[in-house]
Amino acid sequence: MKNGITIILILLIISCNDRNKNISGENGKRIDTTHFKYNGFNVGTKLDLLNNGNFYYENYWYGCNGGGENMKVYGIYKIEDQKLILKPDSINLSTTPFTRHNNPITQTFKYGVDSLKIKTDYQIIKWDNNSYLLSAEKDDEIFIDLEPENDFQRFAYFYNAGMEPKQHGVYLVHTKNTQSDSLNTTLNLKEIPVEWRNLFLEKPISAKILKIEKKIEILDENELVKYLIEIDKGSKDNVRIGLDFIDENYSEYIKIIKVNDNKSVGVISYYDFQKRYKVGEIIKTNW
Repeated sequence: MKNGITIILILLIISCNDRNKNISGENGKRIDTTHFKYNGFNVGTKLDLLNNGNFYYENYWYGCNGGGENMKVYGIYKIEDQKLILKPDSINLSTTPFTRHNNPITQTFKYGVDSLKIKTDYQIIKWDNNSYLLSAEKDDEIFIDLEPENDFQRFAYFYNAGMEPKQHGVYLVHTKNTQSDSLNTTLNLKEIPVEWRNLFLEKPISAKILKIEKKIEILDENELVKYLIEIDKGSKDNVRIGLDFIDENYSEYIKIIKVNDNKSVGVISYYDFQKRYKVGEIIKTNW
């Protein structure tokens, strides 16, 4: 019995030593990691920057009824002047068939296949407890129904709507686990590259509704009610296509689809009637 207990203790010691090796790396030095991530519904991206100069990137998606893909990319990185540059080396790709209970197909190969390339150049933006990795490269497949956007455009959208720094869009974020009673809620726009700085509003835009035009479309055998809403603000007021306006009760967003110098047109659609905006009503980008 004593011999059995001794063997178990030895195995536990070896197991603990093995686990310590995993977090210590070579020469017994601990490998600290900074985690950046984006998590959506059945989709997500993670980027781990290890303090030994290596990185680990993971992108995944899974279907509700089966199927999915998990891509892991390995390589080295460097950070200079608030810029992160990834140098990928290898890829591990695991594909799960749509037929349930089938084993995933896993492949490992050198980095370089066009269809599996990742964004490698990022600007590091710091705000409150968050660090953001923003790339100027556009993502063609994130939202199929919208024009391709890059991280700066999506970040500006969340910023202008007042959701950042508490809510995040489709871009990589690292949040420190520190608590602060008074956060700096003003983003230093000088951290944003000049070519994207004009996307960020210094203050919310207020506009008045001038005209409302109702249109009805048939989509998937359902009646879709669409309203085209003209407002009294245009490009001279920094209104641009894709910007959203809302009423004080945050009923439903109006997305701008056409911009002139002094006027703009937004659109809002309903399958069922919810709220009808009125001529003369005041709407803003953020209240």
